[in-house]
Amino acid sequence: MIRVAGLLAVLLAPLIAIAGETCPWLNAATAEGILGTPVELNVTHESASTTCVFSAQSKAAKMSLRIEVVVAAKTGRPECGSAPLPLRAIGNEAHACSVTSAANQVVEAVFGRVREQHFQIEVTTDDRHLSRDKLREKARMAALHVAGNLF
Repeated sequence: MIRVAGLLAVLLAPLIAIAGETCPWLNAATAEGILGTPVELNVTHESASTTCVFSAQSKAAKMSLRIEVVVAAKTGRPECGSAPLPLRAIGNEAHACSVTSAANQVVEAVFGRVREQHFQIEVTTDDRHLSRDKLREKARMAALHVAGNLF
């Protein structure tokens, strides 16, 4: 019995190492579907928050999908470049907005909460040909998945 367990450990160890870290609220396949291109994932954990950043690079542009979830009684809202647009059926108090960004980047965000879990989704690109409406739709789709997984 011990030999079988040892053999299984040796055989399964490479699979465990390949798996790597995952985002608790969105998988890479879904992020690829939202962004429309293969992605790389970077996850960071802090005491009360977790941030997942899916990065994509195509021939024409860079794009990223950033998801931050903070467990707190209250958090601040992002600084919007436009008035926040209320969104229905995405957690509680969800809003979409255009975010003031660095040079040559377009950013659309969705923020909201599920119980004491506050989420902020940002979709960023340097592709000036991609409309804000399409970018906002990508952020909204990601927020639907995240809010659903937070319930």
